[in-house]
Amino acid sequence: MNALLPLILLAAFAAPSTSMQDGAGPAGVLHLVTHDGDLALRDRLIADCAVFADLGRHVVARLSPGESRTLAARGLELAAFDDPRPGEVLVVSARDRAGLGALHGRVLLARRAFFVLAVRPEVLPEGCRGSGFHGGLQVVDLATRYRPSAPLSASVPELVDPRIAALVAGVRQQNLLNDVTSLSAIFTRRATRAENAQAVALVTARLQAMPRLTWSTPTFSASYGPNVIAELPGTDLAHEIVMVGAHLDSIAGSSTTRSPGADDNASGSAAVLEIARLFAAQNFRRTLRFAWWNAEEFGLIGSNAYATAAASRGDRITAYVNTDMNAYRASGDGVDVDYVTNDSTPSLIALLSAATTTYVPALGVRTASLSGGTSDHRSFFRFGFPAAFPFEDVPSYSPYIHTTNDLVGTSANDFVLATLITQSIVAGLAILAEPVPNAPNFTLDVAAGPTVGGSAVIASGTDLDVATGVTVGGRIVPFTAQPNGSLAFTTPPSSLAGPADVAIDNQGGTGHATFTFAVTNPPALRVPSPLGLGGGGTIVVGATPSWFEVTFLSPLLGPTDLVVVQMAIGGGQQALLFAFADATLGPSGGIAEHGVVVPNDPTLLGADFHLQSALVEPAFTAFGTTNVATISIR
Repeated sequence: MNALLPLILLAAFAAPSTSMQDGAGPAGVLHLVTHDGDLALRDRLIADCAVFADLGRHVVARLSPGESRTLAARGLELAAFDDPRPGEVLVVSARDRAGLGALHGRVLLARRAFFVLAVRPEVLPEGCRGSGFHGGLQVVDLATRYRPSAPLSASVPELVDPRIAALVAGVRQQNLLNDVTSLSAIFTRRATRAENAQAVALVTARLQAMPRLTWSTPTFSASYGPNVIAELPGTDLAHEIVMVGAHLDSIAGSSTTRSPGADDNASGSAAVLEIARLFAAQNFRRTLRFAWWNAEEFGLIGSNAYATAAASRGDRITAYVNTDMNAYRASGDGVDVDYVTNDSTPSLIALLSAATTTYVPALGVRTASLSGGTSDHRSFFRFGFPAAFPFEDVPSYSPYIHTTNDLVGTSANDFVLATLITQSIVAGLAILAEPVPNAPNFTLDVAAGPTVGGSAVIASGTDLDVATGVTVGGRIVPFTAQPNGSLAFTTPPSSLAGPADVAIDNQGGTGHATFTFAVTNPPALRVPSPLGLGGGGTIVVGATPSWFEVTFLSPLLGPTDLVVVQMAIGGGQQALLFAFADATLGPSGGIAEHGVVVPNDPTLLGADFHLQSALVEPAFTAFGTTNVATISIR
């Protein structure tokens, strides 16, 4: 977080537009509108008026005469002031007069604790001459009005989700300490310095150990280091995106000053790394994006570039949670997290607060507004994306930020608090993204060695409690869920010999194991004797069929099995081959009739007649009884 000066800066560099939708132009007068922290009223102002800045208890808005009369009639306090002149920057001080004289500006409004000035950008301190500044030095584009964000429909279920509880419990305090220590050991992470690349490299090295994530380092300006963006694709709601982010850069004094930035904001960057590590091992319905922003200390530049592009693309970002400074606790302060109401969505704050109460009861929850300051969540809120900013403490945040003393132990002095805040963010993000089971991972509990069809099998492993289907060798089989999360099923009747794939499905995918079949008794495929030939027990040579009847008796016969009937006449010479699959042949067998045409061959007169039947499956053939008879062939 940037708090170099107790000021909010509002830029008006460009020539005014005539579009009220864009928020600029002469069709209205700039006002300071007091809403006294009524967020519902603030959100109505954003929806109905051209609002450009949220100052906590006030907004800066351009009001038409009708809008100003309506708001005044409702009892709102309004203070009008002139537009800055071309080339000037609008500065709103929400604190005191300290440091204002150095800006050499024109006072446009002096009202209670607020001072509104117009200054030229060249008088601003170093690093404050871009666009989209935040905190004590915030620049807001007066040509672009805030967009309203829709309330969240998600809520915290009454029952604790064991998957979410496991993610929360997985946060490791030592990991947070290690990453904060490593990041703050870099001489400076200032976005304009070459050392910033060391911080980017540290983050990407961590991401390389998370193969399920895809990541990139998109640039947004040649003047600053890149952002780092990682993504975990969702399942059925992958088009909806839940984001968490933290700024990676640090600042302290001039460009040559050491700026360790342990609390501001190695603590937030480490939290996002830990969250990414945990979530990378789990499936979620919605896509998760993890962001490390650059040039936040120069005015939210990296996050503003990303949010601007996301809004232009039409990304469906359902929530953005920002973590900026979470490791400092003043002596005597309570163990709690403060949700900043500036530039935040009330329904998202409510969900995150409820998630904290449910999953991290050791952490208290408060809400408060910043009289001067904000962070990267503002980049998303102004475009209508739901956003929230959990913070270490609004009135008593670290006094060492932006100095060489922002060190582990001095500024980042409470990693128990940092762990609890990270856990609370994990809980909220998991509720928003909705965890789904991973693909089942299991083993089969069966007797050693080959097993036959009809074996009772127990599948034991993980993510079986929400199984949706079981197949063995491609055949669907019924299953029964067991109290301990395992599954019980019986292998199907089969004449298959050798390995068969057992597949168990759930919402997260399909798991596989191998079941080995061995046939101990071949199918009882029987050809009756006598053969039941037509034509008085003789086979007639020629084109007229002689009919015989074949009976198939087998408990293993299935409707998709292939039955082959082979006939040989005279010395085993194969004469005919019949094959058929008949759905009328049920598992207990059936009867089929076949016509036989004997070739017109005098040498076959008086020959032996052999009839053999077989059941054929992909890897096994079981032969039934062979009947031999001496047939008078004429």
